[in-house]
Amino acid sequence: MSNRLTLAKVDELDKTYGRNHKQALKDCEKKLQKDPKNVVLQIWKANLLWKSPKQKDEAWDVCMGLCKREPPITDLEIVARIHEFAGLVLSRQNSSINSAGKEVQSMWQKAAKAAGKNQSNVFISMFQTSVKLDLWSDAQLAMLNLRNLNRDEPKYYFGYIAVSQLAADNVRDVDPKAAETDSKWAFAFLSKAVEQTLSNPSARNAVGSLNELRLVAQIYRKQGKRKELLSILDNKDIGITSKVGKNDPEFTKAKVELMEEEEMYADLYKFCYDILKAGLNAPDGSVETSDWSMWSHLMQSAAELPGKKDGKEVEELIQEYMAREPSQKERNIWMAYLSSSRIPKDAPRVDIERCKKYFDHFFELHCCFTDLRHLVISLELDERGSFVEYTISSTNAAPEPEDKADQLKWIMKKLNSLKFEYLLRAAKGDKQTLEAFVRKCLDLYKKRYELDVDASGPIAGDEAAVLAIMCLVKLHDLTTSKDVISAEKYYIQAAALCRPLIEKSPADRQVRLFAVKLYMLLGLGSMASEQYLFCRIKEIMQDTLSHTLFSRLSITHPFPSTTPASMRLEKPFRDSCTMLQQALTIYERSISKIRGFMGQALPTFQFDKALEFNDMIIRLSTSYTVRLLLVEFGRICRLRGQEQSALNYGSVDFDDWLSKLSDNRDDGITYDFEPPDLTPFASRIRNGPVPNPRSTSSAPRTPQTRPSRPSRPS
Repeated sequence: MSNRLTLAKVDELDKTYGRNHKQALKDCEKKLQKDPKNVVLQIWKANLLWKSPKQKDEAWDVCMGLCKREPPITDLEIVARIHEFAGLVLSRQNSSINSAGKEVQSMWQKAAKAAGKNQSNVFISMFQTSVKLDLWSDAQLAMLNLRNLNRDEPKYYFGYIAVSQLAADNVRDVDPKAAETDSKWAFAFLSKAVEQTLSNPSARNAVGSLNELRLVAQIYRKQGKRKELLSILDNKDIGITSKVGKNDPEFTKAKVELMEEEEMYADLYKFCYDILKAGLNAPDGSVETSDWSMWSHLMQSAAELPGKKDGKEVEELIQEYMAREPSQKERNIWMAYLSSSRIPKDAPRVDIERCKKYFDHFFELHCCFTDLRHLVISLELDERGSFVEYTISSTNAAPEPEDKADQLKWIMKKLNSLKFEYLLRAAKGDKQTLEAFVRKCLDLYKKRYELDVDASGPIAGDEAAVLAIMCLVKLHDLTTSKDVISAEKYYIQAAALCRPLIEKSPADRQVRLFAVKLYMLLGLGSMASEQYLFCRIKEIMQDTLSHTLFSRLSITHPFPSTTPASMRLEKPFRDSCTMLQQALTIYERSISKIRGFMGQALPTFQFDKALEFNDMIIRLSTSYTVRLLLVEFGRICRLRGQEQSALNYGSVDFDDWLSKLSDNRDDGITYDFEPPDLTPFASRIRNGPVPNPRSTSSAPRTPQTRPSRPSRPS
């Protein structure tokens, strides 16, 4: 029997028995009587005992017996399954564990000893299992053994450093002493590698690649060793200009940020100025001159230095760049040209003539409004009016072309002019001003609508309709509460205008999410669900964007929709509960994929990326959006009068519901052309206040609020 029964067959038996755990346990005991030493049956028994609330201790005893078994278990698949079971049991008791225990570690060590020359394969399997379970102390032990077995391979040396740092990061809040110890080990090994590189670049564990230098930068920054890292980046044997650094822009940017953090403004100014000065002789569009951070840090440091506050030297450098004919279209140089007048901290100013020149050069691009909006809003009141009049007269002077490509450019110029008119005038206008502006926007959008263009993305002119919708929402807000019918007509007109906008730009996700918010405001839950479905938001992006639909879904759309219009939706999108369940499964699936990716290819283990992947896992595990979705699910179930059975949702620690939350919601996807002193437009079309941890903390959060598949209401 031991030769025939496998873990895969046991998993199939588990599915066959379903929830009938008692009968499964009886049958398992019968099989064990015939074959008491069968390891697979004992693993099955431990799993079945764990499912019984009164037999959990017995399940743990079976697991520990397998770990201590003599002769030891050598089948790596079985050893990994025991490790998984032990990790599951301990994580249910304490979600912050970092190891499955010494007994499990000893089991792996005995399996490796029995493997003889193939010990590395055992520890690779141990590492992969540990990463999958998020048990970094176990992964650390596996990597330590791999390093000892393969001393000539630097990847295991640096892999051990990365895993030690990950082990420290994962327990920093629950076990500071252990975290400090692991951090010290990581830094000790890493600093030793740096010292070896400085004394002998060809040493066995010297820092010799971009990945290794990136790991140095990550860990030194995590541990607050900024000045030491600056010294390394300046070194000719290991730094930015060395064969290791290869003048990679990532390290140049890191050096600039470090000097800013340390307030080394004189060094920062010289570094940026020298690079940009040398860039005058480099090909147009070189990495350094096309990196805005170099220009912004140059001007920032100049403002902090007594001898550079007037900005004359920076201004001369910018004028040299502007004199180069090919650079007339380089955006970063023009941005520097715009911003240099604001260098004096005591008397910053905005040059309106430069703003006009920038508009003339970039009127056909979306960046025209984005780059200028924060500058023109700082102009004096009369200058704002002058700038708006200039953009209007400039666009009116240009005749409408006949060529389609030129028509799109002409429409974009008119659109940018409308955006500035809205920002500086119409946004604060009265009813008459807003209605007149709506007509101007619709006239322009009509021209865009009549153009037959391939709508594979955002098209010039779409935002004219968005501006009209914004004004219609404001007209609703300006209408007195007594005239409800007149007020609601503006909302209906705004919703109706979304239709042609979506038809002409079906691939524009920003347009659809804008429509979702507007439909939710009007209580049109099915229409909002339809647009959200067609956004095709994938995996992790749900964490940042799903709040667009799901915030206060229990108020707007708590019941399943059976209207003819909703029947064309995919089945999960007809029921709000099912939609929430589907959104919640993304978190566990994404975390599982990331952990699998981190551990599956150890021969090519990207230790420098492992820290970034782990940070992503932490953000997903502590996401506020998960709590928000769970609360909405609980509210909907209570409104329907449905029972809420517990769901094993591992991403949320219900005993620590709101500690150290990561709020990853992104409202930047919503169009916003409002002046900074007005309410952001996203807030105007939100159906209630922004949900926050304080409001969520008062919601029921017992295990009964965990989502399960709801029964249809009778």
